[in-house]
Amino acid sequence: MPRKRSPFRKGKSLVPFVGAGFIALLVLSFILGRTTAVPRSPVRAGPPAVTRTAPVPVLPPKPAALPSSPAFSFPRGKGKIAIVLDDWGYTMKQVPALVSIHRPVTLSVLPGLDHSADVARAARANGHEVILHMPMEAMDPKAPRESSTLLVGMPRRQVIENLERSLSTIPSARGISNHQGSKATADAPLMEVVLKEAKRRGLYFLDSYVSNRSVCAEVAAQVRIPFAQRAVFLDNEQSAPAIQKQLEELALAASKHGQAIGIGHDRPVMLAVLQKAVPALEKAGYTIVPVSELTEIPDSKN
Repeated sequence: MPRKRSPFRKGKSLVPFVGAGFIALLVLSFILGRTTAVPRSPVRAGPPAVTRTAPVPVLPPKPAALPSSPAFSFPRGKGKIAIVLDDWGYTMKQVPALVSIHRPVTLSVLPGLDHSADVARAARANGHEVILHMPMEAMDPKAPRESSTLLVGMPRRQVIENLERSLSTIPSARGISNHQGSKATADAPLMEVVLKEAKRRGLYFLDSYVSNRSVCAEVAAQVRIPFAQRAVFLDNEQSAPAIQKQLEELALAASKHGQAIGIGHDRPVMLAVLQKAVPALEKAGYTIVPVSELTEIPDSKN
């Protein structure tokens, strides 16, 4: 019988067979591992994570850089001065400068802006009075209007709804002032609705007095609501010397009448001046107060 040839005869390499066997062992171990693995317990979904809103920063750690302003001095006098800063709500950038004044400045905040509520809360937490700066119709038909702007001839219900919606965005507002409004504040029917609603809510009204045709004082006397009126605009010109001159006019008005209200704006130069001017006004004999201390029900005879 002929002998069978061995597949491993001389000259044939064993490497291919060893490699194939090794691969087969790997495949087998993988299959066995899949079939014998302990099944994992299903992971139960927990309750959805609660999103928490971070609290409003009341005092930012580093005050923003402010433009330089000179030292101030004022002639000696006597009287109460309220300083109102309009147009807050667009940003929080000026809040550190406001906090550093350490006096009861009154903030007039525009409604419904990105930072209206944040500014109002930060101001109140640091001892400043807050009022709603309510947009009202201007004489110029091309003047920009907000969605909440009060217009002459607007139905009473719409006026009240606009006021209610605007006040809801300004926490703890103590009063209302007019933003623009040269046409609105000259219209007695519109202002009667505004002032009656303000009185119903326990608020005062500050007339920014953007027009000498304003009827706000007369309507306030009829409605019997606490009322005040602006005496001096402080920062129509954006420079420290110009603002100082207007503050001097404000001091003279306070000395003459016993009190006076000045209105400026949420601007770096205005705040930089106030940081030095307010202590100088106090040194000269004047008292810085919130607007609410200067309101009174007008005498209809005057």
